[in-house]
Amino acid sequence: WSDEDEDLPDRVKNLFGVSSSSSLHGLSASATSGRQIQVINHVPKVGDAPFTDRKYKFTSLGDFADMTVYFIKVPNDDKDSKPASVMWTLVAPVPVTVYLDVWGGEKHIERGLKAWLPTWTRTNMRGSKFSERDGGPGIVYKKSFPAGKIEINGNGGEGQGTFYIFVECDQQQASEWVLVCRQTFPTLFAKNEWSKNPGDPNNDNYCILDQLENYSNNGAFTFKLS
Repeated sequence: WSDEDEDLPDRVKNLFGVSSSSSLHGLSASATSGRQIQVINHVPKVGDAPFTDRKYKFTSLGDFADMTVYFIKVPNDDKDSKPASVMWTLVAPVPVTVYLDVWGGEKHIERGLKAWLPTWTRTNMRGSKFSERDGGPGIVYKKSFPAGKIEINGNGGEGQGTFYIFVECDQQQASEWVLVCRQTFPTLFAKNEWSKNPGDPNNDNYCILDQLENYSNNGAFTFKLS
């Protein structure tokens, strides 16, 4: 698997690991705008801030209060990002369900979200609420994604507030085999090269061995080589 290996009988080698069924450790988020975005590894509490750039406070978490989810604390000032452009990017270590809490309801959806929301499922969940006038509860949408990069487009708010995100581990899929490394000859990994194309598990050469702790079960690992 490295340039020190002499025996490479197969052109492609895949290493799979069984992930921890409930771990979102390693979930990351970035904003195309460069504004601050945070991954919070628990459900916010009443009194916590929903945005990185506002002093509003949650007054209710709705149905999310009883769920095991991560919260993506986003910049409200990204609200004018174009619906055809990527606004935020998540990288999930395991298969996940992403929830969009559109706190402004139909009036926000009609501004730009309607361009791409049809691929998401509208739920009957009770959304969260924060201290600003008309600050929810709105409408909650969800969509399932495999492990890897998840792109969230803009809402074209024209001065109106954006939505925020909750992420839940997909328990059924996350207990299955997850690709942690693929090497396709003639590419050889360098010594101590533990990460390669981490946001692209379909790449011919891919590695997330630096995230291996996400796939342990009480300190033990189960792997499959193909």
